[in-house]
Amino acid sequence: MKDDHKTILWLSLSLSIIIILYILNHTRQDDVIFKTIERWFKYRPTQSDSIPPLRVRFIDSTVRIDAIPISERISVPADSSPQSKFIQPGKLPALSRDTIPPYLYSDPPGGLFYDSFYLHFKSDEPAKIFFRWGPLQPFIQFQDSFLISQPIQVYYYGEDTAGNTTSLETTEYVFDYSKMDICPVGMVPVSTEETTFCIDTYEWPNQKGIFPLSYISLFQARDSCKSRGKDLCTAREWEDACRGPLIWNYPYGTHYKKPACNTHQEQKQESGKMAECRSYFGVYDLSGNVREWTHTKHTEFSRFYLVYGGFWQSQGVSSCGSFQFSFYPENRDPTVGFRCCKEVLEE
Repeated sequence: MKDDHKTILWLSLSLSIIIILYILNHTRQDDVIFKTIERWFKYRPTQSDSIPPLRVRFIDSTVRIDAIPISERISVPADSSPQSKFIQPGKLPALSRDTIPPYLYSDPPGGLFYDSFYLHFKSDEPAKIFFRWGPLQPFIQFQDSFLISQPIQVYYYGEDTAGNTTSLETTEYVFDYSKMDICPVGMVPVSTEETTFCIDTYEWPNQKGIFPLSYISLFQARDSCKSRGKDLCTAREWEDACRGPLIWNYPYGTHYKKPACNTHQEQKQESGKMAECRSYFGVYDLSGNVREWTHTKHTEFSRFYLVYGGFWQSQGVSSCGSFQFSFYPENRDPTVGFRCCKEVLEE
């Protein structure tokens, strides 16, 4: 009896399947029967499905991220943990914070002057600059250049937009109006315990904003100075003009400063372009830009003449203290130029 019951159930199930398959194969999709069967198998949404899915916006790599509204920005953690696979809307990667103070300098830098001038401060990035006269005065914010006509000591510091503050800098300005007219135009006086002489402010052709001449022999340099009633500087004159009365290692101070002179570039620059590259006496580009012939022979090899100063790629090997190279007088080099000196006649 049980076996008969199982057989009847099996036949009924098989017949139902055959009927369903027949209906699916012979009925159009728009028939009522087909639609009824389709509704039997259709997914019925639950309450949780009423939450709208997260809509991810794919950003073209060429589009700036700040062009996307903050509410639509997304970030994906870089780690491979399971949590990193979830998109976190509204969160941006942390930006690296600027921790480097600005580079400041006064233009012109401190030293000896023979006439009044306008002083201003410069920075390599947007920054507020504050200064004061002497150690006891209050600091005020720098707005515009101002006239300096008497000896003064200036203190200054700066703060960039990220809040980084520089150390306090000090520069001193000294005046000697008595020597204002003892040198021809374009030259400045240099006084030592032994002598006073004049030296070109810039490398030949001694014009601010003009590229210095190079690739010339010592003979050409000497003759060029003679044509203007001057002489090619000696090694002693060149070094005195560079070191100043404080016997600095570099024209601007004791220690090497990478941004001060043209010593880290691909080529020479216009004379006077580097405002910081000024010696105490007011001579520009003694360190860097182009090396300079002197009219002094090597002490051991009499056919060689000394060449002083650095050039545009000499880096720290551009000090005042000693020569770096010596050349035969007929030699020419693209890194070597010159400047002229002139003796001051006693009245």
